Amino acid sequence: QIPCTMDSDCTNGSTICFSGVCHSQWWDLDSCEAGEYAWAEVPIGPLPGVANSIISSLSMHSPGTNTPTLPALQGAVTYATAWATTHPDHVTVIAFATDGDPAICGTDLDVINGVAADAFNSTPSIKTFVIGVGGSLNALDGIAAAGGTTEAFNVDYDDIATEQFVQALNTIRSVALPCVYLIPAPPDGRQLDFGLVNVEYTPGDGSWTVTIPKVESEADCPADGNAWYYDDDAVPTQIILCGATCDAIAVDLTAAVDIALGCQTIVR
Repeated sequence: QIPCTMDSDCTNGSTICFSGVCHSQWWDLDSCEAGEYAWAEVPIGPLPGVANSIISSLSMHSPGTNTPTLPALQGAVTYATAWATTHPDHVTVIAFATDGDPAICGTDLDVINGVAADAFNSTPSIKTFVIGVGGSLNALDGIAAAGGTTEAFNVDYDDIATEQFVQALNTIRSVALPCVYLIPAPPDGRQLDFGLVNVEYTPGDGSWTVTIPKVESEADCPADGNAWYYDDDAVPTQIILCGATCDAIAVDLTAAVDIALGCQTIVR
């Protein structure tokens, strides 16, 4: 087998680069080993920085194989969990896109749903969003529900399939942004002063960063306007955005939320 990083590296009848090895046919790629799927041709990174790499990767491949859902999902969970563990200040989710129901490598839906459920219920928690393209999508709502995302996005074969697929990805980006944040550890192992914590919101339109004020509890959240509160004001472990704030930020697909330490907490 010829090692490769892209399809053009493959010669002598092998034309497809998959998992670092050249293959001659798409049906050679139906590995049932989860480890074959626990990697990323384009490592996780911020947009738009990795956009060109993603586009380039997609242009070098075409859909195929016989839908080995179970090992593919297992591999995705393994990769996502490892990344989330080393990046606790980020939200990590799986966007599982498939052209049909499970066909090989284990088709027991209870087992497949269990993989998504275990990822969602573990620490770190990894949600599984599912995008199904085509007409054979009966199993996909169950995988999405088990993965904590209620139901799959179904994209049919038609003239607006690409638009629907992109819309599904944008929706995933918006609902994946959390309303709950772990309080970061202070630098150099110092004791954290919980009166010196602020939440900063930078809109995706490039306007000025806004410092969101704190309120005492969820009961003090305003019906509109920005605010946040601690899960326990005496011994806090989490920062929670008020409902109206979370709703407003969730639809800003390129927003950034930062937890800043060291300055007096702005109180509403």
